[in-house]
Formats: sequence, structure tokens, C-alpha cells
Amino acid sequence: MEKKKDTRKYDVVIVGAGPSGGQCARLLSQKGHKVLIVDRVRDLSLNNFSSAGAPLSILKEFDLPKTVVSTYWNKLTLVATNFEKKWISPQDKGVVMDFTKLRKFLLDEVRKKNGVVRLGWEYKKHKTLEDGSLEINFYNSIQKRSEKVITEILVDATGSARSITGRKDNQRNYIQGIGLEYIVKTNRVIDSKDFQFFLGYKYISNGYGWIFPMAQNEFKIGVAWYPQYLKEPIQPAEYMKKIIDEYLGLEKDEYKITEKHGGTLFYNSKNKDIYQNGRVVGIGDVVSSVNWLGGEGIRYGMRNASLATNYIDEAIRKKDFDFKTYEKQAKNYLRTKRAIAVKLSILVYGKLGDRNITRGVKAVSLLNFDEILRVLFENDYPKLFIVIVRSFKKIFFRV
Repeated sequence: MEKKKDTRKYDVVIVGAGPSGGQCARLLSQKGHKVLIVDRVRDLSLNNFSSAGAPLSILKEFDLPKTVVSTYWNKLTLVATNFEKKWISPQDKGVVMDFTKLRKFLLDEVRKKNGVVRLGWEYKKHKTLEDGSLEINFYNSIQKRSEKVITEILVDATGSARSITGRKDNQRNYIQGIGLEYIVKTNRVIDSKDFQFFLGYKYISNGYGWIFPMAQNEFKIGVAWYPQYLKEPIQPAEYMKKIIDEYLGLEKDEYKITEKHGGTLFYNSKNKDIYQNGRVVGIGDVVSSVNWLGGEGIRYGMRNASLATNYIDEAIRKKDFDFKTYEKQAKNYLRTKRAIAVKLSILVYGKLGDRNITRGVKAVSLLNFDEILRVLFENDYPKLFIVIVRSFKKIFFRV
């Protein structure tokens, strides 16, 4: 008589259904592994904080359908207190994705390959069994019940919360970033192909702001700031009001805020996150896979997830659960450029006054469209480094 399979047993359990967790589950299920992905949110639209701007190449790189795209953009604008620079291309240069649709697509891909998706379940704890596998406790707050599953490998994709691996490095090494974003609908005609960033103290102190087009007459408007750099508390809603009222010039009866959301990110500036601990593997924001200068996380998180997937797949096939090589490879990825991004972020968001920020934006305006995109999205710093060092050499080398 054939032995009945234990439906509680999985090759991999992934906690966190963001882009990195979803990508990891997608790739592992495509490789034929038995995958369970769990997230504490019941509805993907309830945890919708991501500006989700990216270069056009993201679609091809991760084989994403056009259905996850809210809109395409062919203009980029940098706005400082007393200066503005706009780059324009006849071709589309980037996208703003629908974050909910992106996550739903990744989870649907998991289901297509017989992976299991459970929303509304929260990770509570895990323990190691005699054979080395892990027993995990989950709890569903709606159904008021707990459940245990067993897995060979547990993946922490819980984002900056690091719910499984924790923030165990010296807390001073974690840089905190906080973001607030509105979804705004307006009856005013506004350029729906313009990808806009704001620097300078007029629109946000010790941080940056943005206006990203979503659809016809619908925009993501947000600000992000770094509390450790603030000399005094700020009122982010006041900065949002400045962007909407003063920059866009919208009257109260010309727009409606349909959604407000925010989030906090803790980035390990010393690259000392916990990438692996026995059969537990950290991916995405858990291991600070973020472009810290521009705040872009989706591509970097998905790239890290794709890398981790290769080592997880190999571990399952070979029954060798040593992930030190994954940690080494992940840490080496853009190691030097990550360090430069941290220095530049400290300079721009922590050291420069308003006048010098405007001066820096004027220097950056000399770059062409492709060059500035490589700076923002690919950590390609040589030309930026030249103009920044020329303008701020003394400050830069004191950072």
C-alpha cells in the first residue's frame, strides 16, 4: 500500500509575499520544488506601499507581463528649491508598476506550478527537528487557529521587519528611512509621462519627494526622509501639501486623495545582515537589497531572490544546507557601489544645505538622459562621482 504523503511537508517555506518572496517562490516552484509561501496580510492591496518606479528593462529581466504596469514614462524631472531639470526621450524609458498586480502575478505563477499560497497567516516561531528539518508555527488571526508545517528550508522574506532573522547587528549600523505616499486623482490635465523627483528643503528636509504617474489623471505622490539626519522634527504631510498645492498648483476641489500609506525601512550600511543561519535564508529587504541612494527596492530584491533561488535549489537536490556561498556572493554583489551609495546618501540627505543641494542638481543636469538613468537605477557612478567630487570634495571625504 502506497504511503500517504504528509501534506504538511514542504521543500521550502517562504514567509513574506512581497516581490522578493514572490519571485523566490515562483522560481522554486518552476524548478519542481514543493513550495509554500505565506503572508500575514489577507488582502495584497492592504500592504501597498511601494512607489514601484523602475527602468523599462525590469519587464524583460524578470519576464513580467505588461498587465503589471500602471503606466510608462519617457520624461525625468529633478526639482530643487530654485532649479529644475527635465530630460525627455521620444521612447519610453521606464515604468511605474501596480504593486498589487505585480505581487498577484507572482503568486499566480506559484499556483500554476502547484505551489501553495496562504494569505492571512502569521509566522510565530520555528524549531529544528532531529533530522535537521524545521517545524514552523503559523497563526491565523481571523480563523483563530494555529497550524504547524515542516520544511527543509525556511526563507525570511518579511522585509525590513526581519521577523525570522532579526536585526542583530549593532543598531547604529542600521539607517532608517521612512516614506509616506498618497494616491491622488485629479480632474486637471497633468503630464502622465513624467517621472519626477524632488530634492531640497522646500519640498522635503533630509530626504526626497516624488510624483509618479499611475494612470490617466492618477498619480503617486510621496516623500521619504531619514530621521537620524534631522535637526528637528518634520511634518511630512505639510511637505506633501506643498508638492500638491504649490508645485502642481492644484486647488482643493481639483483633486482627491484616494489612498494613504507609508512604511519604514532599516538598511544595514555595513552589509552585516543575517543572510543565512543553518537552514534559514534571508532575502530582499531582509538583507538590505535596496538601492539606498534612490530608494529603489523591487529590482534589487528580485535579483537577490533569483540568486538565493539557485543556492536553495542546489541545497535541496544535494541535501547540503550550507548557505555560506550564497552569503558571500550576495555580499559581493555591488559591494563597492553599495558603499558609494551610502556615502552619497549621507552627503545629499544628511550633510548638504539647501543651497548646495541646488548646486548639486545643477551639476547633475549636465548628464544626458541615459547617464542619469544609470546613476539612479544601476549604481553607475563614474560621471556622477566626477561632478559631485568637483563640487563637494571636502564634504564628501569627511563623510
